[in-house]
Amino acid sequence: MNSAKKIFTGIYEEAKSDPNIIGFFLGGSRSKGLQTEYSDYDTYIIVKDSVVKVYNERYPKQKYKDVDLMVFSYSEFKKYASWGSSEAWDRYSFSHVKALVDKNGNIQDILNELARVPSRFLLKFIAGSLDAYINCAYRSLKCIRDGDLEATRLEAAYSIPCF
Repeated sequence: MNSAKKIFTGIYEEAKSDPNIIGFFLGGSRSKGLQTEYSDYDTYIIVKDSVVKVYNERYPKQKYKDVDLMVFSYSEFKKYASWGSSEAWDRYSFSHVKALVDKNGNIQDILNELARVPSRFLLKFIAGSLDAYINCAYRSLKCIRDGDLEATRLEAAYSIPCF
């Protein structure tokens, strides 16, 4: 077992028994089964609100090589990456994530909610994204017509985030 895996496993064992840690899960490529030999362990630790400062000191983000530690209080985690916030871009990283520790029964529900576009924003999101995608794809086709292969590729690449 490599040292990063040992460190992750040790923290996971602590999380299972520590009464102040109420949630624990992996993010990133490992959470989706897409890890490579270069993947690190994006580790999320959700703690009781009253102890977040202590746990941020105990588990600083870059404490270990190849193990990134993100500590949130439960209240912070419930608000993190809310729709329209500056962290909303990070919502996709929670798709397909399974809580390894969920002591209050709410961590997985929050993860599931973060992985979706909220229903009240869905139609506007689809319309905006679809319009942007079609516009970029159309511009790519015009570049093909005009014989500009480089611009074709750039326009096509630009359309991907909209899709």
